[in-house]
Amino acid sequence: MFHPRFLILLLLTISLESCQSETPATNVIKRQALVEGVTIEALNHLGNTWQVVTVDPAMARPSIRHSDEAGKPLRDFAVFNQAEKKPGKQTVWMMNAGMYHKDGSPVGLCICDGNEVGPVNQSNGTGNFFLKPNGIFFLTDKKEGVIDTNEWDPAIAATILCATQSGPLLVRRGKLHPAIRPSSPNKLMRNGVGVRSDGHLCFVISTTPVSFHDMALFFRNHLKFPDALYLDGTVSNLYAPKIGLNNLAEGGGPVIGLWE
Repeated sequence: MFHPRFLILLLLTISLESCQSETPATNVIKRQALVEGVTIEALNHLGNTWQVVTVDPAMARPSIRHSDEAGKPLRDFAVFNQAEKKPGKQTVWMMNAGMYHKDGSPVGLCICDGNEVGPVNQSNGTGNFFLKPNGIFFLTDKKEGVIDTNEWDPAIAATILCATQSGPLLVRRGKLHPAIRPSSPNKLMRNGVGVRSDGHLCFVISTTPVSFHDMALFFRNHLKFPDALYLDGTVSNLYAPKIGLNNLAEGGGPVIGLWE
């Protein structure tokens, strides 16, 4: 007959092994390079797990993709991936880049390779996009940033390589969005982008359901990014085939990533 203390230890061992077997593989990504200037890793913060792509824009500048040459939204990761398959070129990584209408067209500003796909949207409405202030993430050949939509200067549009507008603006100059609440029960898989003071970019997606407050604190307190913008939720996904992340999200809008 087993001693009661031995039985307790045995049950604890079985329980731990069971928990370990159910831990998603995405939670154990160690920091590694995808290409020069781009790393990926999984991080934990306050009980939530995140996949994080960090980009040094001096070495690798991401792009935004949305439509084919005829202007038809591509929508699915598999279609985006196929569209970029050319000799010597492949998808390094990509994720959802902002909110969209039912037909896949962007709700707000979307600039791809210097071409404006959708204009700045400063109207009022319901839903995450219109939780003011919302914001714009942009890249030029020399600069990158996350700004309040009210700070957008149309005069710089000609210099923009890519941009996306979304909302809410989670963090601006180190301050959290005034409307997001620590106690919010609204938790989803979410993704967003942040810009560090040294210009490095961070593209983040949760692998556990999180609130806007969770994401804002992760960017500001854990990653030390003073500016961060929410991009999308529910359909959000990260594709990075080099490390086996082959999630082919469907029915989305624009995507951001690196193809080389």
